[in-house]
Order: sequence, then structure tokens, then C-alpha cells
Amino acid sequence: MKFLKLIRRNLFRNRLRAALTLVLMAVIFFFVATLLSILETFDRFNTVGDQANRLVVMSAISLANGLPYSQEAKLREVPGVADVCKLQWIGAYYKDKRNFFANFAVDHDKMESVFADYRIDKEQMAAFKADRRGCIVGPDLIKRYNWKIGDRVTLTRQIFPYDPELTIRGVYHHPVNTAALYYHMDYHQEASGVMGRGLTGTFYLKIANPSQMAAISQQVDAMFKNSDDPTETVTEKEFAASFMAMMGNIKLLFTSVSSCAVLMVILLAAITMSMSARERVTEMAVLKAIGFGSGWSRS
Repeated sequence: MKFLKLIRRNLFRNRLRAALTLVLMAVIFFFVATLLSILETFDRFNTVGDQANRLVVMSAISLANGLPYSQEAKLREVPGVADVCKLQWIGAYYKDKRNFFANFAVDHDKMESVFADYRIDKEQMAAFKADRRGCIVGPDLIKRYNWKIGDRVTLTRQIFPYDPELTIRGVYHHPVNTAALYYHMDYHQEASGVMGRGLTGTFYLKIANPSQMAAISQQVDAMFKNSDDPTETVTEKEFAASFMAMMGNIKLLFTSVSSCAVLMVILLAAITMSMSARERVTEMAVLKAIGFGSGWSRS
């Protein structure tokens, strides 16, 4: 403790340099923390569905290929399938292309059953179901765009030939997915015309007994194997992981960048210490000139 005062005075010997060093280190640590939080989010997306009871049915040809509505009736006949919900990726944006977030058309009357982990107030859900152009949004979107229930929201097309004109009827809550928008599949089918009519991107299956998911997945794919629209059925975890794979090895990239950032902090500390030592060469020379020896600090 007797050197604490000396350390404090030398620490702020050059106030500008000390302040800039502290700011830079704070920025680097903030950057690393942000990257690690993104990695944690990726991990949560990859683990979502561990305890879930949903299967995702998509086209075996490509995710961009739609599946016909007629398959829904056959899916409901599969033993162990409790319910079926259609979900269509829309790919629109809000006002500016930089304001892009996940937006889907969904079977509004099946969402509460199949997606039970999406919590929403009963009155808001009832209002969403009653309004053909109603939508529900995640809490992050409410904060980002200062939206409120009752606001009119118009999305701009990128895939389908219409601009969804929607009214916010509720806010859902989910442990992972907090920034998406869902609206009526009926409205989507009507507005998209021939391009989207009678087709959906995916079917979500609610399975009564999760232990049968592997067997049901194989049964579904075998059912449509020789049809014009073959399917690929996967768990929600596998479906989420496939999106991460499309983006490449993000975890390796972010881990590498974080490691480089930590190395930068170490180098910054070493450079600062070396600069401080060089500044004291003259002072040590003066002390030796007036009689202080090399071991004076131990006397």
C-alpha cells in the first residue's frame, strides 16, 4: 500500500495518454463483449428445439420452392401429428432496406396451438385473429421503431408482388426470437395472387410425443418421396442450424476476431508500459548523477 500514491501519480503522469488508453481499452472490451453476446445468441438458436415438439417440413429441392396446400390434409393424417401450421417467409423490409427483419405469413388460427412457446396476451391474440390485416411483432421491433399497438405498418416488397399493409394488434414474447413480425396467411394468399396462391414455404408439425419425431420425420418424407413435391422433414434445431451453416462458420470468425481484440489489449498495455519506461530514462540518469545508486530503493 505504501506505493499506491506513487502508482496513482505515475498512472496519470500524462493525462491525455492515460485517458486515450482507457477509452481505447473500453472500446475494445465492449467490442469483444458484443461479439461474445452474438455468439451466445447463435448458440441459443442452435439449441432451440432441444425440448420442442415441432418438425419443419420443407421442399427437398430447395427452401425457395413452395409446397402445395394439398399436402396439409395428408400431414394431418399421419399418426402422432397433433396439429399443422403453414409458415411463409416474406422477406420484406420497413421503409429502408437497412430496416430488414424477419417477417412471415402464418396460419393465424393455428399459431397459438403449434407455437405455444410464443407468449401473447389473450386479448391481443383475439384482436390479431379478428383483423385480416393484423400482425403481431416482437418487443425488439417495438423498441427499435417506437411502434405501439394500433399503429399502421407498411412493408416494402422484395419477393412477392405486393406491399403488406398491416396493423399491429399485439406483442409476442419468446426467449430467443424477439424481432420478427407475423401476419395472416389468408391476407398473403389474397394479395400475392397467382405467385403465392396455394403454396407455402414450410409446414410446422406439432408432435404429440417428442420421442416419435424421428419416425414421423421419415414417414412424412416417404409419403411424398415419389410425388411432384418431395419433402425434407427436420427438427426445429436442425432447421435453425441450417441457416447458421448458410452464413458460414460464423462462430470461428467471431472467436478469431475476439482473440485478436484481446491480443490488441495486451499489446496496447505493453506499448504504454514501454513508453512510460522510456520517459523515465532521463529521470533515472539525473538520480544517478546526484548520488543515488542502483539499489537505492531497497535501502
